[in-house]
Amino acid sequence: MIEMEKEKQYAFVKLFANSEDPIEKEKINEIQELYNEYMKKVELLTDKVNKLDKQEKVEEFAKEHLPQSLQRKNEIFRFTYDFIALKLALAVDRIRISLEEIINRLRNNLTDIENVVEGSVSELLMQLYEKNKENLILSRQDVRSSKDLAEVKRGMDIIIDKIENSKHIPENRLSEECEHWEKLFQEFKQIEKTLQEIQKEENHVKEQIMASDDSEDKNDKTCGECWTLEEKLAYLKKAKLKAAKALFTFFSVRGENYIYYTDQIGTYYVDEYGHQVYVFNYGLNVYHVDCDGNFIDHPDKNKYYYDENGRYIIENGEKLYQLAPCTSKYVLENDVFVKRSKDCGHSEMNVECRMQIKDQTDVTILPDVTPVDIKGTLDSEVIKYIWDTFGHILPEVMEGVAEMKPKNPIHCLAHKLVQYKCKKTSEKDKKDAILYHQKIYEDRREKVNALYKLWRDKQIQVKPEWDNDDALRAHREAEELVRGLNYYN
Repeated sequence: MIEMEKEKQYAFVKLFANSEDPIEKEKINEIQELYNEYMKKVELLTDKVNKLDKQEKVEEFAKEHLPQSLQRKNEIFRFTYDFIALKLALAVDRIRISLEEIINRLRNNLTDIENVVEGSVSELLMQLYEKNKENLILSRQDVRSSKDLAEVKRGMDIIIDKIENSKHIPENRLSEECEHWEKLFQEFKQIEKTLQEIQKEENHVKEQIMASDDSEDKNDKTCGECWTLEEKLAYLKKAKLKAAKALFTFFSVRGENYIYYTDQIGTYYVDEYGHQVYVFNYGLNVYHVDCDGNFIDHPDKNKYYYDENGRYIIENGEKLYQLAPCTSKYVLENDVFVKRSKDCGHSEMNVECRMQIKDQTDVTILPDVTPVDIKGTLDSEVIKYIWDTFGHILPEVMEGVAEMKPKNPIHCLAHKLVQYKCKKTSEKDKKDAILYHQKIYEDRREKVNALYKLWRDKQIQVKPEWDNDDALRAHREAEELVRGLNYYN
């Protein structure tokens, strides 16, 4: 680590060593002095670590320096947080321009979609009107063709479906998104106005400090208040940093860019601890797989905040830091996080914490048993019989069980034996089984046909009185005579 720090410092000095600006030279010299002091402390710490020759000394050293390392880590986090916030404050004009471009683009897209939807619906309504006229014309004809009517009605149904589908264009969703960004822009303008006022007042105080000739003027109280110019400038810098942090949290969203997967249940992503989180209805419903493997409704709807130390919530007026809704809660004491609540242990990498939905059959059936030495308890003939009978099966099956390490090994072993039996079934046995089932089917079919034929034979056949040639001929002649008389009438 020391060599790495020396290389970084050498590259830094080489980059800025030829600067002719006196202010930059002064800053470089100041950084060099701080680096020298830092390296002296690192060398002393290295000598101290090299002298740790016993486990007790190592543990004592770790207990002594753990709070210090945590404090240094928090200081780095705070500095990074403040630095990014101030950089955002310097770019507030460009942020405002970007937001305006986003809102204008959304408005244009919304207008284009509204025009497209309105035009398409109007055209479809005209087509439906023409089809309806054609349907009325066909339905009022004396001789109507059922084929033409069916085609016209089918065309009307298709047009109606198109009109209904046109309502599903994401016009409302885009409108809501446009309103969201407009509201967001109004909030940003408030932050921008606050930053501009603080910056204006800070510049005014700096001008007063530069205009003062002696130190007594700098230490004079301002406007009868209990502040000097230097104190007021320090206060304005703190206020500016606080307002800039609002920009940081305004545009920042914690968490990773999750990769979404799909299974037979739905769409889910994997959180920081490997648990499945299912998302339905575009994020309106979120179901979480907890550390016991249960599928529960766990929406993250509680109010939470951010500061330089991370995500926190307020419970009973107390500030508790919490990485995620299902994780442990910590309180900050002397720049060290102290655990306040206890979770299932997944934040401590608990191996018993489930990562997927619990399988109800995945339960421990057998208790832990001690191995039994059976050497010499079996007869040689018994061993030969077992080997001849199971020697070609058990090695493969036992290997599969050993790789899976199931909680119910007996069930798994039996399942693999049955699977092995089905796999090793000969083709002749399969054909014999198919012929056997076909024979049973044919026998049952013949039996049913015989019973049906016997039932039909028992039915009484009733014939009409005119069911012969003469009677049928006389009946037809009588019908023709009646039709002829009706014609003359």
